[in-house]
Amino acid sequence: MTSSVSRINPIQQLLSWSPAVRFLPWLVVIVSLVVTHQLWKNARYEAVRELQYDFDFRLLDVSNRIEQRMQSLEQALRGVQGLFAASTNVERDEFHAYIVAQHIVESFPGIQDVGFSLVVPAAKQDKHTTIAYKEGIPAYTISPGGKRDITTSVIFIEPFSEGIQRTFGGDMYSDPVRRVAMEQARDNDKAVITGKTKLMQEHGESAQTGFLMYLPVYKNGTPYATLAERRANLIGWVSALFRMDDLIRGILGARVLDIDIKIYDGENMSSEMLMHAADNTNKISAVNSFFHASKRLEIAGHTWTVAASSLPSFEAQLVEEKSQSIVVVGLTVSILLGLFTGLLVQGRERALRTARKMNERLIESEERLRLSLMYGEVGTWDWDIRTSELYWCDHISALMACPA
Repeated sequence: MTSSVSRINPIQQLLSWSPAVRFLPWLVVIVSLVVTHQLWKNARYEAVRELQYDFDFRLLDVSNRIEQRMQSLEQALRGVQGLFAASTNVERDEFHAYIVAQHIVESFPGIQDVGFSLVVPAAKQDKHTTIAYKEGIPAYTISPGGKRDITTSVIFIEPFSEGIQRTFGGDMYSDPVRRVAMEQARDNDKAVITGKTKLMQEHGESAQTGFLMYLPVYKNGTPYATLAERRANLIGWVSALFRMDDLIRGILGARVLDIDIKIYDGENMSSEMLMHAADNTNKISAVNSFFHASKRLEIAGHTWTVAASSLPSFEAQLVEEKSQSIVVVGLTVSILLGLFTGLLVQGRERALRTARKMNERLIESEERLRLSLMYGEVGTWDWDIRTSELYWCDHISALMACPA
């Protein structure tokens, strides 16, 4: 019968989908894991970005502190320059009293000494040496010896310790590295620092690299507005000598224990140009660091490059609790969704099996009824009182002699 066939088709169609539906829990788990992975990536990216901001700020803070300290040191040295501008003839005891009163060496860790280099014309070198003898310095001599176009001599230096005496009487202008800075300071009337230099006082394994800062001193009462006037009226340079490691430790202290800071002379970041490296990071390669950056600094007419790289202690601050929580929650939710979907699929299959059995029984019942009616010569009829539609089976049609 057509009515029984119409009942069978939907059940058969649902049953035909069952093999594909069985993979639905796995599909749900896979989709959940993909979403979890993307959320984990986003959370970790945010954590790395926050730590990158902190790292960049630390590098900026280090650079600013170095620049500020060097500006303060320049102002302190300008005070020494002002001592010569206020006096026609500065004596050794005056120079000593000024440096002691200003506490320059004590206030700024890294300063080895403050001195004054006098320009000594070749014709006046013998007279200059004789005056030094009369002032009670019998071992005084200009070194290195020999006649040069421009000769200078360190005549004042504070503090005047035993180690510092090596530079007393030294001709700084004879050194190429120092000469470049001295000429720039003279010609521009500005503070200028030298490049990386080996200090005369340093020796042994603990020797530090260093640099000097120079400011020109012109003859009182003479003009120095033009380049020619500055060269003609120069009488010498006040200078400050710095030990690089002590200077940077004095500036930064313990602020960057978890970041490797290296300072290079110029823009070339090679081992030959390295001026400072933190004591606890000398053997650590920046290549293995998660964060690294560099910044150029213009310090008193010279360029330094500050290179920073993160150490394991800094990288340990990478907050991954959020991303780890996402992984745990995501895995848990994925498993639960998979189990829940599996239960739904199993329930659906059980319902379809029950429906299939009920449908088979209905078909069998209808078939029995049809056979009973046919062989018992009993017919059935039906009247829909709402539509006045009348239905009867073939046997009733034959009995009633009516068309089916």
